[in-house]
Amino acid sequence: MITISLVGNPNVGKSTVFNALCNARQHVGNYPGVTVEKKIGFANLDGLMLRVIDLPGLYSLRAGSLDEQIAVDQLIGRIDGEDPPDLVVFVLDATAIERNLFLYSQVIELGLPVVVVLTMEDRLKVEGIKLDYSHIKDSLKSDFISLAAAKVSKNKHLKKSLKEMIEIKSYQAVGTQVNYPLEITEAVAEVRDELKQYTDLSTFEARELLFHDQFAPAYRLEEHADAQEKLESIRSKIPKWAYGLKSIVSYLRYEWAEKVRKKIEVSRNRPISISDRIDLVVTNRFFGSIFFVALVFFIFQSVYSWAEAPMNLIEMGFSWLGGLVEDNLESLPYLKSLLIDGIIPGVGGVVVFLPQIIILFVFISLLEDSGYMARAAFIMDKMLSWSGLNGRSFVPLISGFACAIPAIMSTRVIADSRARIATILIIPLVSCSARLPVYALLVGAFIEPIYGGWWAAAVLFIMHIIGLVIALPLTWLFNDSLLKSAPLPFLLELPSYRTPRLRNVWLRTSNSAKNFMRKAGTIIFVLSIVIWFLSNFPENKEFLKPINEQSELMQKTIQADFHYSVADQKLYLSEVTNEAADAIKGTQLELSYLGTLGKFIEPVFEPLGYDWKISVGVLGAFPAREVLVSTLGIIYNVSGDVEENEEESMALRDRLKAEKNRNGSPIYSLPVVLSLMVFIALSCQCMSTLAVLYRELNSVWWPIVSFSFMTGLAYAFSYTTYHIGTLLMG
Repeated sequence: MITISLVGNPNVGKSTVFNALCNARQHVGNYPGVTVEKKIGFANLDGLMLRVIDLPGLYSLRAGSLDEQIAVDQLIGRIDGEDPPDLVVFVLDATAIERNLFLYSQVIELGLPVVVVLTMEDRLKVEGIKLDYSHIKDSLKSDFISLAAAKVSKNKHLKKSLKEMIEIKSYQAVGTQVNYPLEITEAVAEVRDELKQYTDLSTFEARELLFHDQFAPAYRLEEHADAQEKLESIRSKIPKWAYGLKSIVSYLRYEWAEKVRKKIEVSRNRPISISDRIDLVVTNRFFGSIFFVALVFFIFQSVYSWAEAPMNLIEMGFSWLGGLVEDNLESLPYLKSLLIDGIIPGVGGVVVFLPQIIILFVFISLLEDSGYMARAAFIMDKMLSWSGLNGRSFVPLISGFACAIPAIMSTRVIADSRARIATILIIPLVSCSARLPVYALLVGAFIEPIYGGWWAAAVLFIMHIIGLVIALPLTWLFNDSLLKSAPLPFLLELPSYRTPRLRNVWLRTSNSAKNFMRKAGTIIFVLSIVIWFLSNFPENKEFLKPINEQSELMQKTIQADFHYSVADQKLYLSEVTNEAADAIKGTQLELSYLGTLGKFIEPVFEPLGYDWKISVGVLGAFPAREVLVSTLGIIYNVSGDVEENEEESMALRDRLKAEKNRNGSPIYSLPVVLSLMVFIALSCQCMSTLAVLYRELNSVWWPIVSFSFMTGLAYAFSYTTYHIGTLLMG
């Protein structure tokens, strides 16, 4: 199997090349010993097997963050269990050749075979650029693949061309092409030769090590005092004036890149494009902010309204499944109860919100692939700057709307450690997709039926931004007192707008949906069994006996009364049976382990307006927020109301609306509903998030602080929401 690494600047189309090669045969995992993710795929080119590693987008091999450093170490084979790639596929943006060639000039100095894949050629006409393809190979000293050569089937063309190059080994290690001063060239050669017995160094590594003590290979020489002496000896031979040349090495690279670009480009006459005209509005300080807020509101309105039909179908499917189990497992009462009262309502209560999560991920993928996400980062930079952050923090924060775990891991692109810590600490306040099922349940039950769809979307929007609204002042406080982090300058490349590639959108969305379903199939499945057991044991038959006796007496009375017709008798008997069943389940639940636990913790949550059932749901949601929905589904037994001749289950939202206090008032009043959503929005109830936070910051102190602080914050805001709401509603 041949290992290839995809390398390139951000936004050059690496994901497109990766997906074209690997289709859906890809997965994400961590590098050994670190929490940096690597994206790996496998390709079969007519029998030729490829292992493809998609590295993060880089502007330079002189790494400024952990993410970039791991990418560089992978290329040079400094990671345990990873050899250098057999081939580097450098993805080159045809519309930004000069800028991309700076990184290319570093990559070719690693001494690895390189093939160039030219992307974004469909943008050449828009940018007013014409290329002379006959000069590309000679100018780059490398074979190249043009994706424009096969517009109908780029995937097949890419695979075929790459297979041919590998089979005939037409690619080669390119070597240095930049003209450096003789003194530096000789010193670099001496470093490689003198230190060869300790570690193999590429030309690029030797040059960087010569001028930078903190460069990555330096740590490999710390145990060898004689190696350090040799390095210092070589450095002392270089004329002092030559050390000033390290500041112009970048200039020499760009000078070479400019010369190559002039050979390849026949003409460049860029007109004012549609992208430029759009940016006049979209990146405007005033109108751009309004557009961004309106776009986010539209997304959440769509998430709520478009998902209604598929959600109803999923609910019908689980109701049918509950009826099927009811009819076929009469002889196995405990198994029937486990399925109908535990697993089906537990897992089904969360899976029903899968359409909303898919819609949210589709929108996020479309924004990323279209180029708008960079504009959003530019806009958010202005909004974040007062808090001590900048646009670098926006991508992790916006990723938090999907899931806090990859969002926290993506903060590795933030070079300043203090700004990175501040960003990590506020990411759990961003409303992730796990909270969406809770919002959708409560909004669908108590907001939309009374106040309409627009208010439902507004509440959903507010719940998703309330964390950010609170997080930014907290970030300012962290940076001003605890972390004392100074604002960082923010440099950002705005790619041209492009039509989103549906294939990329599909792969991102489907992978996210699979991860959500995997979570529902593991954590929620297990917790559904645990909660079912706690709610059904110990069996309190002595307390249930009077209910059964009273039910039997009423049934005999109805059957003995000749005034009732056969139809009326059947109706009344059914009502008595159902009432008795509800009474038995209610009494059993209240006397169970779960009920005992709920009564014990009820005083803690009573100031927020919660009864013991809601308290149990909140407590049970600690492993994962969406478990609150499955816990309530089991507690209220939404799949248990199956009539004799009709397979029909009461939906959880209807069951919540029917819940009453002892005085007859609804348990789920509007203040209670809003208080519960605020608590879920601000609390850090996710074990996985806390685990990743610990791994990223390498300290148990930060997860403890995060959980304790956010729980206190959630309690305070929920308390305030409940009591203000109660006061306003009289």
